[in-house]
Amino acid sequence: FTVVNMYLVDDLKARGLWDEVMVNDLKYYDGSVAQIDRLPRDLKALYATSFEVDARWLIEAGSRRQKWIDQAQSLNLYMAEPNGAKLDNLYTLAWVRGLKT
Repeated sequence: FTVVNMYLVDDLKARGLWDEVMVNDLKYYDGSVAQIDRLPRDLKALYATSFEVDARWLIEAGSRRQKWIDQAQSLNLYMAEPNGAKLDNLYTLAWVRGLKT
């Protein structure tokens, strides 16, 4: 089922970008704004999907939060095209940065 991000819709309306073409573009790109040329960079960065956020950045952010967490934190990593080498690099980075789980 489709879930509409009303914050994105509000931002697009405020900039005069919310129209039928935008709705069709969002449907075509499965909700991703990364490929829509007429969208400003700041909105593309703000509304990036979980698969478009660099997983290494998430690990680095998690490692910085970790020292204030008593037990553990939950961290989901998403990769558009996973493979063994990429997963090994991510898990090694997490271990080196001291993530507990």
